[in-house]
Amino acid sequence: MKRLMLGLAIVTGQAVAAAPFADGDRVVFLGDSITRGGRYHEFVRDYYVTRFPDRDIRFINSGVSGDVAPGGLRRVPTDVTALEPTQVFVHFGMNDINRELYAASPTRDRLVAAEKAQVDYRVHLGQLADAIRSAVPQASLSYLPPTPYDDTTVVVSYPRNADAWAKKNNIGCSAGLALMAGHVLARAAKEDAFVVDWYTPLKSHVTAHQAEDPHYRIVRFDRVHPEAAGHSMMAWKFLEAQGVPSLVSAVTLDAAAKTGSAENASLDGLTFADGTIAFDLRANALPFPVASEANPFLSEFAVEETLNRETLQVKGLTAGGHELRIDGEPVGVWSAEELAQGVSLGFNEKTPQYRQAQEVFALSSAYRDREQRLRNERTAPDYAARRAALLAEEPSIRAAARPRSHRYELKDCRKTLTAAVATTVLLPSPFLDNLKRERAVMESLDPMNLTWTCRVTAGLDDVGNTNAVQRLGGWERPDMELRGHTLGHWLSGMAVLGGCEGGGGDRAAMARDKAAVAVHQLKLCQDALGTGWVGAFPESDIDKIIAGVRVWAP
Repeated sequence: MKRLMLGLAIVTGQAVAAAPFADGDRVVFLGDSITRGGRYHEFVRDYYVTRFPDRDIRFINSGVSGDVAPGGLRRVPTDVTALEPTQVFVHFGMNDINRELYAASPTRDRLVAAEKAQVDYRVHLGQLADAIRSAVPQASLSYLPPTPYDDTTVVVSYPRNADAWAKKNNIGCSAGLALMAGHVLARAAKEDAFVVDWYTPLKSHVTAHQAEDPHYRIVRFDRVHPEAAGHSMMAWKFLEAQGVPSLVSAVTLDAAAKTGSAENASLDGLTFADGTIAFDLRANALPFPVASEANPFLSEFAVEETLNRETLQVKGLTAGGHELRIDGEPVGVWSAEELAQGVSLGFNEKTPQYRQAQEVFALSSAYRDREQRLRNERTAPDYAARRAALLAEEPSIRAAARPRSHRYELKDCRKTLTAAVATTVLLPSPFLDNLKRERAVMESLDPMNLTWTCRVTAGLDDVGNTNAVQRLGGWERPDMELRGHTLGHWLSGMAVLGGCEGGGGDRAAMARDKAAVAVHQLKLCQDALGTGWVGAFPESDIDKIIAGVRVWAP
């Protein structure tokens, strides 16, 4: 425990800030299998090609499975110098630590050997750094500390073909890696070199999640190699440490003043007419694509705020819902209040720019797979030529990331719905017959009956009251977990009926009046509860769902 706490204390040191990669940079990642797997630097490349598609930046995988710092030293001529890099990132430690030395009850010999491995790592890392600076003095050298070994997760099963070493739990190894990470941070600070603290945030993330689920992990069953989500977190912290810009594009409109502007984008053809705002937008960047496995952690790591800020803000809109369409395709509906605050589009899967970014992501992944396979043949006589040929294909990913112009239309939902309802006429047919029957049923329902269970939940009525209202049965019984559904469907239907015939006529007016009675009752219920909640079932049902207790369908 003492060793672990010492390592963590060292790891929390401050990293030296570094500028984002520039046009013309050739970036080499020298490391072991975690680097050879290529995902963290693949995801870093995904950010750069979508954010800066006009920058010619090359990302080169120089990882070798099972390698250690002395092995990296031997590979400097072929995997660093020959590539003429402007930036070199060194990532070793997971194998240098000699994981087999760690166990729940280690022998004295193992403890001594583990301490020697720590000393050797420091010496070898220094020798590697000196060799790189001597071989490529024009390049900037940066450090990537080792990631945690997960000796706390509970693995219940292993693949049939799993190697024996992968089934072992080398308890204490993570604490040893914390010491190594601390040394790397200290070395970087002494040399005024750029460094990314990976150990601390990944370890903290895993510890927090394993407190709720002991089987949780972001590494493979071998406890060593991060999965896609883990590599994504590594890339996010890398980009955060570089201080890269968060902005994709930002559009700000004022419907009342009929003005608009855009940041990191070109805004043209802006019009305000009959409840519709339209404009053409060509952003200078695409949204940042991420692996689907990492989606559950976007909020935890504030990825949208720090790396993928694509916003639309519209002030001065009339109250109600407004639908956004891009190139004629529906993207979402937001209230005037939400749009005045600004809505985020960075991870909206319905936008064409999101889909384009996903196409870039697929191309980048395919490139990484080819590069990874090529690393397996690094001893082949024609390896250097094949590597150069592959590297020459990387610009095609940037070409696919060039943003396109899109047509935006923001429409007042009420005007759109009213126009559709008012201009649609049903001729004598089964459809017209159905409309008449359904309209008669809708009009026959009493809003006081429909809102009764809401009033009971709010304490405004007694479940035993049978005089003032007609108690409804079936799904609306007061002991039924589906209660309230009918009211929601009825309100939607009455809203449509209230807009029929352009909103004129006695029947349309009656529909609006009945709906207004129901809405008024709901407001009384909300005020009585005083928490903002309103519904036919109590808010505690939501708490049950969060706690994993089965509730039918609130």
